[in-house]
Amino acid sequence: MPVIESSPIQISEQPQKLPSPKRVVTGTEPDNNLRAVLVAHATAIKRFKPLLRYLDLSENEFAILGALLADREMAKDRIRAQFLAQGNFWPTSEQISRAEQEIMAPIDEDISTLLGTEREQLYQAYRKNSVSFGVAEAAESKLSYSDEPLTPEQTARLKKILAHAANRESFVVEAKQTLSPLQLAALQESIAVHDGLKRMQEIRERVFKDGKQ
Repeated sequence: MPVIESSPIQISEQPQKLPSPKRVVTGTEPDNNLRAVLVAHATAIKRFKPLLRYLDLSENEFAILGALLADREMAKDRIRAQFLAQGNFWPTSEQISRAEQEIMAPIDEDISTLLGTEREQLYQAYRKNSVSFGVAEAAESKLSYSDEPLTPEQTARLKKILAHAANRESFVVEAKQTLSPLQLAALQESIAVHDGLKRMQEIRERVFKDGKQ
């Protein structure tokens, strides 16, 4: 799939700072390359879905962020290809780290420019503590059908907690001060569901590993 330069998509809020994503999906490329880009885009959107609802993105911003996150997904393949081309089949962790920094740093810089300080803080927090975002999103979705949906003030407060919480435990401790008993119960239920799914995944992986031995 050829990589073409696109002209920046203008966003009224901050057009002068908007990055121009270098990967554009069109229908003119070979099917296998187009499929790889589409898979990378879908994977990135799914992976960052719990974060996206808290970023308040415009339609244009969402499109650009999706392209940048997909480019980041595909960077992993470019790193592997780079080592293979050099005949380095078993790169060290230090070599991989340097390669990731070289390839991903420009992408991360574009993401930072697009999001701005406050939203970029949420993005970095998500990369370190995605579990908290996931259970918060699940609880908020469940509560939207209840008698006690989150108020805009509560959602804003949870965003601030998510941006600073070091892990899920600290997030829950702070969230208790914001949520009602019913809302807290929904959060705890979301955590239980997450933990159950994680245990099932670990069991499946262990069974698969044992079956290969």
